[in-house]
Amino acid sequence: MKIFLLQPPTGKRFIKKGSIVPPMGLPYLAAVLEKRNIDLQCLDADSLNLTLDEIIAKIKRFKPDVLGISVNTPSVNNAVYIAKRIKMEIAAITIAGGPHATVLPEELLNKGFDFVVKGEAEETILEFIDFLENKKRKEKIAGLCFKKNGALKCNAGRKLITNLDALPFPAWHYFPIDIYKSDFKRTGLTLPILTSRGCPGQCVFCYKGVFGSCLRVRTPKSVIQEIKHLKTRYGIDGFDILDDSFTAIPRRAIEICKLMV
Repeated sequence: MKIFLLQPPTGKRFIKKGSIVPPMGLPYLAAVLEKRNIDLQCLDADSLNLTLDEIIAKIKRFKPDVLGISVNTPSVNNAVYIAKRIKMEIAAITIAGGPHATVLPEELLNKGFDFVVKGEAEETILEFIDFLENKKRKEKIAGLCFKKNGALKCNAGRKLITNLDALPFPAWHYFPIDIYKSDFKRTGLTLPILTSRGCPGQCVFCYKGVFGSCLRVRTPKSVIQEIKHLKTRYGIDGFDILDDSFTAIPRRAIEICKLMV
């Protein structure tokens, strides 16, 4: 099975300035698919500033069985256009995930996507492969949405991943890490780290559809292991912690800092 993961470009009305921030969702998905021995290709078309025609040409050359697109609101129109073009030209199943897909699955299904994943996707995507290999019914996959007899069908929501230490480290070797730049360190190679998911705060302006309001943390040992991994495999000289609330548990934050020292 061949799977192509895409971060589509943002719309022209959304002007990007400053840093080139890598996506966090797709590298995690790439890591779990790699462990499953999937023939995989990833493309961060947003950071590379590729045109839609260039993106479609790359997908067609790979000829994937599945095209997975991470969709946020600024990129939704481009995501829909790419999915429609690919459906017209090659026999690929299209599946959307990410924040916009989690909030508005019916919109994307109505605009041509075959499936939508709501919330965290690492476990859902593996069960989706089981479905494609006739090992599981799609109606049994938590977090999956699709059309059934013309009507929206969303299965039961998937429980949040509690043991974050069990997830493989993001597979950055599928992405153009040399072009990524941090907001805080403009020179050298910097990559992001998530030491936790979710936030216990209740700010009215904050969207929590993917990671939720329950704070789930990795152990300090796991965090340090990832920092070492990023240094030895990718040669980073800096990293950004992108948690919603790194200091929500002060003792844990202090322990991570002491282990770094």
